[in-house]
This record gives sequence, C-alpha cells and structure tokens, in this order.
Amino acid sequence: MIREGSYYEFGFNSTDAVVNGKKFYKNIWWYDRAYKDRKFRLIYKLHGKYAKFQFKYGVLDSSGKGVRGAVRIYGDNELLGEYTCELYDDPKSATLNISGVNYLTVEFESLVDNGEKIYMSICDPLLIP
Repeated sequence: MIREGSYYEFGFNSTDAVVNGKKFYKNIWWYDRAYKDRKFRLIYKLHGKYAKFQFKYGVLDSSGKGVRGAVRIYGDNELLGEYTCELYDDPKSATLNISGVNYLTVEFESLVDNGEKIYMSICDPLLIP
C-alpha cells in the first residue's frame, strides 16, 4: 500500500465509523480539514487477481457542519467511479468492474472550503475474485 496527499489521520477498521447513524466495523477512513485542495490517496497492488470491488461510502457523523466530499476509485490510473456525498447522507453502495487491474487507487477529496473537520470512509469493502 502506498499513501499520497494531505491528511491529519487515516486508518482501517475503526470501531466508531458511523454514516448517518449506521455503524460499520470494516472501513477505510480519512480525516482532514475541509479545504478544497485537500485530497488523499491509497494505492493497492492487486496483480490483476480480482473481478469486482464492492463497497459503501459516506461522510462520517463525526465530521463538522456542511462538509461534502468525493470518493474516486481508479484502476491503473483510469477513473472507474466517482461518488459525492455530504454529512448526514445515507451510506450509498457501489460495485466496480476491476478485471485485470494491477493498481487500485482509493481517493478521498474535500469539496468544500470551510475548515471544518471532514471524515470520509469506504465501508464494508470487498474484493471479489
């Protein structure tokens, strides 16, 4: 795994990842301040072994007022999916075809410029062979 970009903290499988009241124990999360230039990426080497990537996504309830962000998924530097969400949106689901992908990139980005804390997460991620 390679990480790039701006962050105060990031992590995996937090026990307090809650998106609009729904708790998730399997997660990849990112925390920063909500400024428009804030972006964070995690890059995973998959060796082309998987066919699908399934996950839920959202802004965690511990974020500040008015935050909105984007989750982008890239396969070998090609955009496979882009999803926007804001505080108190229900978690949404996505399934992407990643057949033959060697490098999978998960990117989080703040879409507001208000300085509030922003926590974003991919929840229940699943790589399907």
